[in-house]
Amino acid sequence: MNQILLDKFGAYLINKGYKKGSVQAYMHDAKYFFVFLQAQTAQSIEIRHLRNLTKTDVYLYINYLKKTKANLPVTINRKLSALRIFFDFLEEEGILQTNLAERICLPVPSKKEDSPENAFRISSEILEDHFTTLKETFSLCETIIFIFVSKYALTPQEIVGIKREDIDITNGLLHITANNERIINFQNDSRLKSYLSALKDTGRYLLSNKAENAMSTRNVQLILDKISMAQFGKKVSSTILRKNAVQNYIKKQNADLMQVKAFLGLKSISAVEKYL
Repeated sequence: MNQILLDKFGAYLINKGYKKGSVQAYMHDAKYFFVFLQAQTAQSIEIRHLRNLTKTDVYLYINYLKKTKANLPVTINRKLSALRIFFDFLEEEGILQTNLAERICLPVPSKKEDSPENAFRISSEILEDHFTTLKETFSLCETIIFIFVSKYALTPQEIVGIKREDIDITNGLLHITANNERIINFQNDSRLKSYLSALKDTGRYLLSNKAENAMSTRNVQLILDKISMAQFGKKVSSTILRKNAVQNYIKKQNADLMQVKAFLGLKSISAVEKYL
């Protein structure tokens, strides 16, 4: 079926006025997408498989190109362009109801995104060594904040909103309610459990200021600046620390996009892209 459909796609491109080189390139990219789908389903792709495609499949394809094939953004965008044309064809054939790749495009990194800060990468093993020594220099509260961000990818907004009743130290569970709701499991993190157990009860919020009110997100970032400056010799933003945490999670858990989505408490697969 694949070759028959590809031949029809080739005829479609010719009828649309595409030159021979473009026709061959688009057919090659469409065939490449078939190979990806077959690897996902472990069976030959039929029309019924194409009818059941969703945007999630497109994002999984992007992740496959990025992580498995190490394609550059420019190459991925070219293949997405071919996929959009192929989906136009499938829509015209009545196989798809809409073009699933129509508005999906991978951003090409800017100079700012290539900055030294954004190139920050530190493994989970080395981070654990840092966690061991942090409380010798910084307060327990500051140490916990750094672990929350750099290991569990919590945002400053999520951290300042954590209340005492949101955390179950015995079972190692943290219920995040700010922004996107999620459950953080730290059952096997004996260090964090001991740190949280030793934290003084200062009121309603887990981490509060001297007036026992919720800490500000500004203060959280100042703490991260202070610790990262001491540990890494430069200020590293919460966004970059969280991206690093996601990369470590993917590597350690061999996580797919759906698992990363759950880890971050995001509502859609598309929202995961900026962390990859």
